[in-house]
Amino acid sequence: GDSEHAQDLLDVWFNATTMAENYKKREGMLIGPWNKTRIGTPTGVIEGDKWLEDGKYIRALGAPLGNDLDEEAWYMSRYRVVKNRIGQWPKLRRHSITGRNMLVQAILYGSFRFWLYFMVMPLSVIKLIEQDAKQILGATEPRIATNEMGSEGARRWIAEAASYLPTKKGGAGIMHWESHCEAFY
Repeated sequence: GDSEHAQDLLDVWFNATTMAENYKKREGMLIGPWNKTRIGTPTGVIEGDKWLEDGKYIRALGAPLGNDLDEEAWYMSRYRVVKNRIGQWPKLRRHSITGRNMLVQAILYGSFRFWLYFMVMPLSVIKLIEQDAKQILGATEPRIATNEMGSEGARRWIAEAASYLPTKKGGAGIMHWESHCEAFY
């Protein structure tokens, strides 16, 4: 079958490169009819024939793959990791709007861009990220509480529409995150 042919190709690769696979780390996901019935599935492809359960995911080149994957829950778990990271930033008030914007671009937004190439970010997560960015960029004393979702209380010091304009046109050069996500899709 296909699994034997695939293994033959892997063995050729291993022999040609003197590389080896850690068979115990191999993961497998059933798709189509095999996942629906789980009858006649290949054996010996992964250790213990433990195929991925529905709702769980594996990563392939960084992308989460799974049957019935809850993308919103997946993005929320990523969001919590990033929120904990940005919550550790010291003394944000010392930075200018340009410096804060660079941090938001590189760390906050940059921590999610990779997945935008192949996954749609739920609007609920987009809004949380925008709230955190607004707190970092607009608050006199930015406070990122790692135990809350989003951030409240920051007032814009510049009109929202103007904040997205380039600095040479009187704006703050801030990126509109929701539009940025849409551009990726």
